[in-house]
Amino acid sequence: MPSDTKSDAAKAALRQQIKTRRLALTPKQQQRASLSLCRRIATSHLFLRADRIAFYLPRGGEISTLPLMELAQTMGKLCLLPVIDGQKLIFKAFPARLADNRFGIP
Repeated sequence: MPSDTKSDAAKAALRQQIKTRRLALTPKQQQRASLSLCRRIATSHLFLRADRIAFYLPRGGEISTLPLMELAQTMGKLCLLPVIDGQKLIFKAFPARLADNRFGIP
């Protein structure tokens, strides 16, 4: 499928704009947003019924799902993290031995 250069540029600009706004939040605002989101998800039937859940490690001002991952672990759920393996994206159980990938992400 050919890439639409105009569309790609618009997506990249939007991503940068969102990242700038995220980074402008204070640590307290980031923490409040994280806890609020995690509370909402923790009470959803999808979360409660799931026996395995994929998470991510926050980077660059991304909202942290770490409180939710900790809760999931205490509930006996299998927590998975995305890992780049060569050219593939795979998911590994957490805790796992993580090494930084080519983007510097553990």
